[in-house]
Amino acid sequence: MLLPLYGFLEGDTMGLLILAHDDWSMVRLAEQMRSSSRVRVAYDGPLAVYHEGRRLPTHYSVREAGLAALDCVNVRRATADEGDPASAGAVGV
Repeated sequence: MLLPLYGFLEGDTMGLLILAHDDWSMVRLAEQMRSSSRVRVAYDGPLAVYHEGRRLPTHYSVREAGLAALDCVNVRRATADEGDPASAGAVGV
């Protein structure tokens, strides 16, 4: 199922509307956001997805994270000290 999600990539000046599949992982969602912003933001490296101030584990799917239509997510650079809430570190995308 496709879900329209609002998203903001750290460093970008524009919000994005992404049509996300509910089985996409947070890694896939972050990569789609990065790809959509590439003309404005040049960044390679690990990313982290946040929803309502909470960092979502990289292995969660959109469905498992409980994201609903028109929810807003923030994608930021993952820092080594944050780590993944469900694993030993951020996953590069």
